[in-house]
Amino acid sequence: MAAKSDWLEVVLPHEVADPLVNPIALLRHVHDGDLHLLVSEEDNKLHAAIWHTKHPAKNRIPTGRFPTWDEIQDARDSVLPKESKFVAVVDRDKVIHLWEHE
Repeated sequence: MAAKSDWLEVVLPHEVADPLVNPIALLRHVHDGDLHLLVSEEDNKLHAAIWHTKHPAKNRIPTGRFPTWDEIQDARDSVLPKESKFVAVVDRDKVIHLWEHE
């Protein structure tokens, strides 16, 4: 994976990390809250989920807005492999999923 720029690695709760393969959880502070990025493997392909929470975030549940395209691009370029292609899926819970695609 690429350098993580201003993304900070955070510890996942055991109950979240257990079902995931090679999970990495990252946090980035932005002007109106926090961006969360969860990267794991599913069927030997990368899956990344990015969402926003307002300050103060008492949990990791999406409570804010959709991440902006610039924030999604920063997450993709900073953390995910440059040589891989990804498809974006918009979740109704204001989560953007990036799925590795051939």
